[in-house]
Amino acid sequence: MKTTLVAALALTLTCILYPYPYLLAALLAALSAVFLFLHKKTAYWYVFGIAAVAGPLAEAIAIHFGVWSYAFPQFVGVPVWLPMVWGLTGVIVVRISNRVNRVG
Repeated sequence: MKTTLVAALALTLTCILYPYPYLLAALLAALSAVFLFLHKKTAYWYVFGIAAVAGPLAEAIAIHFGVWSYAFPQFVGVPVWLPMVWGLTGVIVVRISNRVNRVG
């Protein structure tokens, strides 16, 4: 799967389905699993896991201090789908970085 296609699909799903957090979480989990399975790099699984934990944790702290809020939070002020978005974003950033490093 093309990295940009996955990013665009994840963003589109999030923009359309955020009022349905559990459906969105399931679809993003499926997209993430397919993306990670197709690329078969163990490092991507680690990046996904770290980003999926660290990103929402940082956001929960910021939300606790009133920096921002979500329209439909399910757990400690964040939506249930947020770890999937953070995890996928982490892998996408690594893939883009790898591509840029190969070019320049």
